[in-house]
Order: sequence, then C-alpha cells, then structure tokens
Amino acid sequence: WYTHIDTNPRSADARLDSLGDHVIVVTEKIPLEWAMARCSLAVHHGGPTSLVASLSAGLPTVVLPLLPESYFAAHRLSLLGVGPRGYVPLL
Repeated sequence: WYTHIDTNPRSADARLDSLGDHVIVVTEKIPLEWAMARCSLAVHHGGPTSLVASLSAGLPTVVLPLLPESYFAAHRLSLLGVGPRGYVPLL
C-alpha cells in the first residue's frame, strides 16, 4: 500500500501509475475523471456528478444513499443491472 498526499494530483500521475494497485491518494481536490480512471469500483453517495463520472468510466457502481434523489439513483442502477441487484429504497 502507498499513501500520497498532494494538492496537485496531475504532477503525480506518472509516479502513482508506476506503483500499481493499492494506492491511496489524499488531496484537496481532484478531477473525477482522473480518479475514476484509476478505480475498479465506485462507491459514492449517488449525486449526479459522481454517478455520471462512475458510469461514464464504465465502473461497477454502488450508491450509499443519503438524500431522496440518491435512493432513486440506487434503485435505478439496480433495475438497469449496473448496480447491486435487489436494491429497494427504504424511505
């Protein structure tokens, strides 16, 4: 495992890519496309930006709902077959 703290992730691209799997990057702000390209699974709150980024990257996506719209997103992912099966929102 490797942990890297950097406020400019673009400067660390080559170095982090050379480390392979098991890399944790902590920074102030990173582009979602940059992060999703390095993931094999997305687990997030189900907001529209995170949802579009993870699905656009072709990642299996798990939504842990926090707000009413994220319950809907989790349910739709299940129905469409791109999220965990059998998810039923509990509102």
